[in-house]
Amino acid sequence: MARKNGTQSDQERTFIEIIRIAMDKMNGKCQPTQIADYLLRENYPRSDLQTKMDGINPYLREGVARAIKDVIRNSTQFQDDDQFAFSDIHPNLMPIVQELHSNRYYVEELKDYVSVAKLIAYPAYLDSARKYMRKKAVETGKEADVLDKLYNKVMRMAKTNQPSLELV
Repeated sequence: MARKNGTQSDQERTFIEIIRIAMDKMNGKCQPTQIADYLLRENYPRSDLQTKMDGINPYLREGVARAIKDVIRNSTQFQDDDQFAFSDIHPNLMPIVQELHSNRYYVEELKDYVSVAKLIAYPAYLDSARKYMRKKAVETGKEADVLDKLYNKVMRMAKTNQPSLELV
């Protein structure tokens, strides 16, 4: 989005407001592609229909989703601030939140870490963060299994006094 003398342009502020409205109306479905679909369908129905007929809708959708992702990631209006403070987290959620080891988690769609308070405010981001953690846990578990196998082999070889366990 273009900047004029370091301030947001009217178009950028309008785009940010449209994104906020879409996120509110979508009840937490905050994936950039979902927001793009909603924006195209609701705000530009003729363009959405025409691009579908022309077969170029996926390109338009991807471009809009990329712009949304950039705005959410870079705009101060979407960054973690007082509106996403831990003090605002519902008391019923605090026992679970206090079990977490971090106050920020990675959201793949945004390619960025997001605060727990913001994850709670936008459940789609929370879903993405938890799925990413699960994926990493599986990857880490598989790597640990290989290290276990290597360790066991080394220990068996050491017990049988096989040479070549020392570094060359």
